[in-house]
Amino acid sequence: MGKKDIQISLVSSNAALIIFGIAILVTGLDYFYFAKQISLLLPGFLPHKNFLVHLTATALVLAGIAIIVNKQITTPASFLLAILFCGIAVAIDLRGFLNKDDEIKYLFAEALLKDIAIIAGALIIANFERGNLRVHKHRRNNSDKEKQNEAAAASA
Repeated sequence: MGKKDIQISLVSSNAALIIFGIAILVTGLDYFYFAKQISLLLPGFLPHKNFLVHLTATALVLAGIAIIVNKQITTPASFLLAILFCGIAVAIDLRGFLNKDDEIKYLFAEALLKDIAIIAGALIIANFERGNLRVHKHRRNNSDKEKQNEAAAASA
């Protein structure tokens, strides 16, 4: 793999992280805008539903900014984002899928799958180091070089 290949890979990975961060940021802004509607989806036993929705919105906006800016807090923010979406998936999506009418179950099923994908993305970002590419060498490529080195060493 040449230098150019590594640079292209680095740019596309950074672009993907920025796009993911923007999507999380916009989701947080949506939570602020639709706070009243989202609070209706929360379980009845939770107190201060509107406050919880605004707290979630703040966490989403901060996580989006952390992923976009790429500071030292990106990894913990991504792990916390995954935990947050686990709570959203269970409290809203899974509960809605199991308890709502058949006409709207598909909406909760789609939202559950979307949240699982966001959890996976957040965990990938938490384990991703921007700027540090790990080049994995395949065994079969090295074995050809090793055979050539062994042949050269044997003939010497």
